[in-house]
Amino acid sequence: MSTARSRLPATRDWDLEQGLALAQQLLAEHLAAVTNRYGNYGLGIVDLPSLDDVGRVVPAQVAAGAVLYWCSALERAAVLPFVEGLAQLMLTGRLQLPLQRGGVLLQPFWRDAQYRFSASERETLYRLVLDGGLPGGFERALAQVAVALARIGRAEPDRDLLALQTRAAYRIYDLAVGLSDRAVGIAAFAARNIVRQVSDALNVLDDPEVNRALGGGPVAMVLSRWGPRVLGKVPAVSRYLQLALSGSRLLQWMAQGAGDVRGNARVLTRDHPAVHAAEAWLVAFGEEAE
Repeated sequence: MSTARSRLPATRDWDLEQGLALAQQLLAEHLAAVTNRYGNYGLGIVDLPSLDDVGRVVPAQVAAGAVLYWCSALERAAVLPFVEGLAQLMLTGRLQLPLQRGGVLLQPFWRDAQYRFSASERETLYRLVLDGGLPGGFERALAQVAVALARIGRAEPDRDLLALQTRAAYRIYDLAVGLSDRAVGIAAFAARNIVRQVSDALNVLDDPEVNRALGGGPVAMVLSRWGPRVLGKVPAVSRYLQLALSGSRLLQWMAQGAGDVRGNARVLTRDHPAVHAAEAWLVAFGEEAE
């Protein structure tokens, strides 16, 4: 059997691996757009202005917002907080595990903490870029988009879809424009930094010595087992990993397609990729599309 799934580390959850790959792809697309706009000079800009006029959907900026959504869901899955907490407990002597190489891998999470975005800084960033004053927050607005799309997929076969398509197109464009306008400044720089932190954290959890010391198994199992000791709670890891992947996939489509559906809502057919992405996100989110 030579599938991509069979090549994953035994400790790596499929949703997590796919989400990380998508986040890295979206960041590469953003970087390409910055280089196209500013040349190589743009690679050194931390506080980026908008790549186009405010009030328009800028695909690269929506892509950066999609990455921050993925990061925010992983924050709730406690992937990064867990490794940060584990490093603090280990390196201050409050937790003893039989680690040699694994202890070395954990050191940067404690020693270099001042060079990384802290948990409170990450939360502030997510609130500013994602929620941005939206009534009920970003996920409530995303749920409205997903429900509108899911209703298209679930409509009766003989029903004319134009009213549903128009409603969905309006919600898609409105959310995409707002996210595009907010995902400027340090948003993309921060997204790259946090994704790098997540990747480093996964490398720690993938290490065979660390994994054995924590009882073995995939990331979700390890975090559930050790969450009470390290975090003081059992995080809903699997749910938030699913939410992270399906949400970033839906936002990836919105980055490219929001402008098109505004002028032609009819493209939102029952089998449109956005409809499928919305259904997957709603399953993880727990919202019905009556």
